[in-house]
Amino acid sequence: MFKKHPYTLLLLLVFACKSYHTTQVQWTQYHFEEKQSHLTPDTSIQTIISPYKNAIDSQMNVVVGTNAVALSSKKPEGSLGDFFADAIREQTAVIFNKNIEIAFFNSGGLRIQGIAKGDIKATTLYELMPFENEIVVMEIDGAILLKILEYSAKRGGDPISGVRYTIHNDKPINISINDAPLDLTRKYTYATNDYLANGGDNMNFLKEIPKEIKNIKLRDMLFAYFKAHPEPLNMTTDGRVQLQK
Repeated sequence: MFKKHPYTLLLLLVFACKSYHTTQVQWTQYHFEEKQSHLTPDTSIQTIISPYKNAIDSQMNVVVGTNAVALSSKKPEGSLGDFFADAIREQTAVIFNKNIEIAFFNSGGLRIQGIAKGDIKATTLYELMPFENEIVVMEIDGAILLKILEYSAKRGGDPISGVRYTIHNDKPINISINDAPLDLTRKYTYATNDYLANGGDNMNFLKEIPKEIKNIKLRDMLFAYFKAHPEPLNMTTDGRVQLQK
């Protein structure tokens, strides 16, 4: 190509050897106005889509549970995160047939800020967990657990079950695991999502630890939880993660 276009090669060499620096930045502000569309719906397309939309709506609008009080997502601790961590921990114990001592999840994985009081529909669970994340069980020692809590403390707290601690100066203190002090040498049964277990969100220290996987999505575990608990959900925070200034 360069034999046919010698000037192309010359220009590439010249520009590759030069360095550029921004001397001036000019900002332009644009104002957008929302206008009503005058387009009319295509009834033939609506006729094709309607049966599929109705089928999806009929499944998504199914009531799976009831909320006695509204759930909210907050830091360092929110009732939505407490509910999620506790529910997944319970269901993981059932699925893997073992005692799950700790469940931990990244707060960014919960994609809505709360669930209102009243009926909880299937669509709400899809909004909460739109990703295809699966549950993973690991055996971790106390030193790794401390790394996890240090990671979370710097972020201001994340959904967790089985652990109580205080965040002070972005570090975890007063740590207890199911009412027992943290033992750095002891092994703990730990549940999390596959994203974090595989090193997501800079949790690379988990990547090489052996994992148990049953290809079960977290969202499906929530459906199973509500099926096992038909009574109204009455979840409030319990002080498991506190902030000390």
